[in-house]
Amino acid sequence: MKKITLLLLIVIILQACSEAYDYNTYKGQLSALRAQYKQFNTRAPRFFLFGMGNRNKFVYKDFKLTNIENDSVIYSVPDAICDSIMPSDYCVQIKTGNGVIDIKEDENGIWILNGNNKQLLPGKKCLINLPSFNHFKYGKILKVLHHEILFNIRDHQIYPNILVYKEPFYRDAFMASLCLEITGNTTLLHPWISETTDIYDMQNGEEEPDNLGELLYLLSFLPSNSIQGLKNKLLNEIVEKTIRKDEYLYIKGHTDGADNAEYQTQILKLALQKNGISEDFTNTPTEDCGDYYDLCWFTKGNNHRRTLLRFYQDFRFNFDDSPFPYLQWARSHYYSNYNAAFNLQDYPLSWEKRGGIAHFEGMAIISKRAVEEQICYPHIWTAAEMFLKLYEEQ
Repeated sequence: MKKITLLLLIVIILQACSEAYDYNTYKGQLSALRAQYKQFNTRAPRFFLFGMGNRNKFVYKDFKLTNIENDSVIYSVPDAICDSIMPSDYCVQIKTGNGVIDIKEDENGIWILNGNNKQLLPGKKCLINLPSFNHFKYGKILKVLHHEILFNIRDHQIYPNILVYKEPFYRDAFMASLCLEITGNTTLLHPWISETTDIYDMQNGEEEPDNLGELLYLLSFLPSNSIQGLKNKLLNEIVEKTIRKDEYLYIKGHTDGADNAEYQTQILKLALQKNGISEDFTNTPTEDCGDYYDLCWFTKGNNHRRTLLRFYQDFRFNFDDSPFPYLQWARSHYYSNYNAAFNLQDYPLSWEKRGGIAHFEGMAIISKRAVEEQICYPHIWTAAEMFLKLYEEQ
């Protein structure tokens, strides 16, 4: 009889683990998207990341909370029976023989709640805005993507993934800033932006013209008088890089090793408009357009988009770019279709595979398989492209 009672108790506890918080709504939204998009499996283990914004960074896995910076276990639950990871609640709930322990992150910090005891984890303080997105079709998913972006901010710098990338990139920061602008969190980046001195991030070992628009957009978040020197330097460089050809006015150069003038010019147009600077840049000649033209969903509706759609109406990218899902999601956004990959796993939702200058050994704290397969998760650019497309689908 005692064995039966114990088994029933375990069953009840396991059921409670799966029903806690509002996980069912999140699961329902995931199922709806998986039915529309292509499927990809990152094969990530069960884990959750804590430390949004400029806070200390932790990974929860196997009933332990580990500091990512020094691989030290700061909290563990040796008598755990089961746990529930609830990404859209920024929470892990652990069932023990004595009750329930929650590890939860909110606007003010990371908390451990054990009965009536509520403990704030020590570390860097950082206030952040965490919208609920309750009125959005995919609100729970937006919350998780927002979390994946915020986690990759460290010391006011925003990285593609803080585990495998050593330096921030302007392109990823620009895309993430479009999301942070929506959620009111651009101030998290202000110290880094204000201390920036280089026009190019040199991520691929050369001066890539898309950096001009990306950095200029980031500078729009600061008062002009605080960064006027850098802004003037940037505007002078834009003049140097500007090309006049027939009726066209544009910039041109390598991005990711190829000429991608349309992509570079459209980012610049957006940034100039954002800074209130008049401009007369056009679309680019077809021969200079490049393969990244249809990543420019942020200027869709302009004449350049209609022209290029006519020219490329029978052209689609047939190569497998699932290792770089940000390309898929940007193009899905541009064409207003669902030709992009969505993760089969509930968390994290974003990833990048085979990044050229990524140090994948940094993923070992989460998964040795990730190191072997050269995949990192989450990933800023992917999360931002997903967020912005789903946000617009409201």
